[in-house]
Amino acid sequence: MELLLRFSYLVVFCALFFVSAILRPMNNWDMIPYTAAAYEREGLSGEELRAATYRDVEEYVPEAKFASMVQRGYYRQTVYSDQTAFEQQLPFYNIRYLYISLVHFLGVFLGSFSFATVVVSAFFGSLLIFVSGLMHFSLPSKVAYFLTPPLVSAAGAFSLARFSTPDAFAAFGGALMFFLFLRKRIFAAAVIIALLPLFRTDFLILSAFASIYLFFSSKRLAAFSAIGAALLYFWVGAYAGNYGHATIFNFTLVYGPQPYPADMEISQNIGDYIRVYVRGVLAFVTGKEFLFAIAIFVLWSTMLHKRDGVEPFGQFFFLTLAFVLTHFALFPAAFSRTYFLLIWSGLMLLIHAYRPVRLSLPH
Repeated sequence: MELLLRFSYLVVFCALFFVSAILRPMNNWDMIPYTAAAYEREGLSGEELRAATYRDVEEYVPEAKFASMVQRGYYRQTVYSDQTAFEQQLPFYNIRYLYISLVHFLGVFLGSFSFATVVVSAFFGSLLIFVSGLMHFSLPSKVAYFLTPPLVSAAGAFSLARFSTPDAFAAFGGALMFFLFLRKRIFAAAVIIALLPLFRTDFLILSAFASIYLFFSSKRLAAFSAIGAALLYFWVGAYAGNYGHATIFNFTLVYGPQPYPADMEISQNIGDYIRVYVRGVLAFVTGKEFLFAIAIFVLWSTMLHKRDGVEPFGQFFFLTLAFVLTHFALFPAAFSRTYFLLIWSGLMLLIHAYRPVRLSLPH
């Protein structure tokens, strides 16, 4: 009876989470290029692609929001009005291969690719909650189990689920990998590790560390996952016409968004890069991810590592910490959406390590 209650609670929470994310989408600007990438799968290009994309988005988002998407600032105005600028943005987004495939597949049935970006993110955000609940399904503490869905949601999962980006989808992929590790499904975990660059190309870093972790269980599968992830990374980059790390770095962190990234010069001024890293470090060390990681590290070192059954969760936390630190070293943006798995793994560790306080009343 208790197992049925737990499962029912998890399903109902995930359903409400899904509906809430759809009803309260962020309608962020990235919806436009992801919608365009889906229309490319329909064979559209040039002015026809630009017109179809903006027509789709305009029909879905509120009028004031659409005006902001196309009128706020030189960058958005130019991308909206110039077909060349519009098409030059797409290589940044076509690398999210699986996310766009899902948006295209669902959008055909929904009749709107922009709405499909919302549904896909909401759906995988709810699956992220579901996997998190399953990882703690057998916890002796009912309090810890029933708090897992709302805590994961409040820690950032709900925010991810409201964005028209692949972040919720990618976070689900990472969480699923850890779930499979926890359940000793080593082959399935190896497959997910190999596929992670198709969720997000920068998750190649997570694939690398996860392959090292897998090495201690199966050397052959570790080699398969590492080589597979690398091959898929290079394939999707070639497929999307990816501009490369230097262009993405300058576009995002040095110059800011440029309407013509294919023609953008790469900065040769070392001072530009020093300023980027100084800004990034200041943002990172004052951000919630860094402070939370320090707290988890201290708790693990002093007390949590001694508790029964928490060792795998500690390993998952340090694996995601290695991913975040390496990612930041290569791309010091300190984006919370990219680093969500660090918060998630630390939170999962805390929940699993929770022990109810038993008070003894005086006689």
